[in-house]
Amino acid sequence: MKTRILQFGISALALLPGVAFGQKDAANDATLTGQIADIVVTAQRRETRLQDTPISITAVSGQALAERAVTNLIDITRFTPNLVSSSGTVSSNDGNYFIRGIGQQDAFSNVEPGVGVYLDGVYLGRTAGAALDLADIDRVEVLRGPQGTLFGRNTIGGAVNLTTTKPADSFGGHGVLRVGERSRIDAGLSIDLPVAADLLTTKFSFITKNIHGPVRNVGPAGGRAGDDRLLAGRGAFHFTPASNLTIDTTVDVTRRRGTAQCSFTAGFNTASAGIPADANSRVSPDRNLCYSSVVDNDARLDTWGVATTAALDLGMATLKSITAYRKLRQYAPVDNDGSDYDLYDLITRKRQSQFSEEIQAYGKGFGDRLSWLVGGYYFQEDIHERQRLTFAVAGPNYFRYRDFKPETKSYAVFGQATLSLTEQLSVTGGLRWTRDDKTMDVFNQDQRAGVFTTVVDTLAKKHWSSVTPKIGVEWKAQPNWLLYASYSEGFRGGGFNARVRAANQLISFDPEKAKVYEAGSKIDAFDRRLRFNLAGFFTDYRSIQILALQNGFFSNRNAGDAHLYGFEAELTAKPTGALTFNGGVGYTHSRYRDLLPGIGLTTASRLPYAPLWTVTIGGQYSHDIPGVGPALLRVDYSYKSSQNIFSPDSIEPGYGLVNARAAVTVHEGVELALYGRNLFDKHYAVFRSVDLSGGAGSLGISNEFQGERRELGVEVNISF
Repeated sequence: MKTRILQFGISALALLPGVAFGQKDAANDATLTGQIADIVVTAQRRETRLQDTPISITAVSGQALAERAVTNLIDITRFTPNLVSSSGTVSSNDGNYFIRGIGQQDAFSNVEPGVGVYLDGVYLGRTAGAALDLADIDRVEVLRGPQGTLFGRNTIGGAVNLTTTKPADSFGGHGVLRVGERSRIDAGLSIDLPVAADLLTTKFSFITKNIHGPVRNVGPAGGRAGDDRLLAGRGAFHFTPASNLTIDTTVDVTRRRGTAQCSFTAGFNTASAGIPADANSRVSPDRNLCYSSVVDNDARLDTWGVATTAALDLGMATLKSITAYRKLRQYAPVDNDGSDYDLYDLITRKRQSQFSEEIQAYGKGFGDRLSWLVGGYYFQEDIHERQRLTFAVAGPNYFRYRDFKPETKSYAVFGQATLSLTEQLSVTGGLRWTRDDKTMDVFNQDQRAGVFTTVVDTLAKKHWSSVTPKIGVEWKAQPNWLLYASYSEGFRGGGFNARVRAANQLISFDPEKAKVYEAGSKIDAFDRRLRFNLAGFFTDYRSIQILALQNGFFSNRNAGDAHLYGFEAELTAKPTGALTFNGGVGYTHSRYRDLLPGIGLTTASRLPYAPLWTVTIGGQYSHDIPGVGPALLRVDYSYKSSQNIFSPDSIEPGYGLVNARAAVTVHEGVELALYGRNLFDKHYAVFRSVDLSGGAGSLGISNEFQGERRELGVEVNISF
């Protein structure tokens, strides 16, 4: 199987027979009329051209994001093959990302993300708040596969790397006003303010977002479900005290308020313990109405962070330090049963702080034939999560209180080097060592008829270490044609089960491990009017941390292994200077193997959030309108085939979404735009739990959370 997949990554090049490859250096021709623009990425922790980077990566510039009417990081899944996201159940502000079937299924703080999110090189330790609103973004990179030999924090499935724009050397700025359906009013302002020429430049950005939820809440709290009100600011300072020294400091603050997202219940099994006989008549069949029995239905999220990156050029090498501290506070209520009964309501209060320090040294040697990087990394995270949960199967007048404090200290050293054997052939080798020290302090109580009983009050500690390598070979078949193959390993840290009912249930689960084989090709053809990138992969995924349901209770455990294989193919064509087409196809075949018995999964079960096919198609046309100005029209279509969106029976049928944006520059620096997201108002679910068996411990419910509804609006963009 491995051989067949890797052979596919090369043999599929036959899709382009007889192509005449351009001989010019694409990086020097980026501004030529009618050519596809280059994107410079930092996937290898140094600037390289996208087409010279030997990994499967999708990179989108900030300008391209604006042209697609993308305002939130979640939206990048609509044009990135084999990337799927879900806000989950705890909060619509959470960002759970899955690459090639690997991600984080559980929203609790006792598990780590399977896909790392990096903001200007700083790892964000929680999925809470990771559905980032995008402002001042230079580019977004989606890196597939393990990234441990170059990135400070190990990531098993891949990484989403956001890079913000740096302060400019001259005064200027950009403002946006957006008005849309559901009383949307957004505004943003970014200003570059140089302080001292060649010494200190600054940038200050502010955004606000206000939109009503798509669903009316007929429960006690009233109002609408899914309201979102955001106020955020960011300051960036670029300091150059010497010609070979730069210091970049950023400070960001976010205040988010709103109402909880809505759970829709497809049905109850009234034979299950604790489910009232008339429960099915107490839910809303109308997807524009929902019922939440939670009185304090206001969702709250506050985050702030500060980071400093210092780089010292010593000639033969560059030393870099990335120091960061971040803090998060979240209140997230959710009525999981979607009825006026208090059956499965969950209120989560979470506090998190993290400190990280990354030291890098990188450079070139042997006449620039050798590129190398070595680094060290320290990460400390402290979390306090409290939950109040009603649990119907435990009987009436019952509440479960969870109070747990996961703490992590992680140490790592890593390095990677690439040696050019000839002008065309190079080899890459990398290695990473990681040690995670983890502590879990749990204090869980039951409340029945007003009486509290302590069921767990205990502490557990454990450490894990791992060594993960990477090897690769790259061949420049022609100046604009790169072929590569690689083998890499990754892991996701272990932890402790938080859903414990007794001290002996505070058991640990071990790290996940992945061995990934990848082969790919990157081509620029027809004088850089055609770009075609292809990658095939095979992943041996072991000790998977599965959130398993047994006897009415969920727990984390290393419950099985899986094989995943597939490919990503991305095409950009620019037949004329005014017309551009984009397309992408992702294929991921996923099946479990060697599963533990009794966890509700079989070898025929799909991994969650791993659709077999992801497809994206887009087109953009620009034209000067006489007497008006330059105009641009863009339409995008994305499709995901059927997928498991949590439990084995929670299969969401395939669906497609259409987005569009039309813009015209009416005056120099002034653009008016109309946009539409999910134009045909497709209703689809992003999470569904199905447990209607009615047996002992059965939850007796099928519920779901829905994705974004249609939105139409208008924008005004002003640059100065």
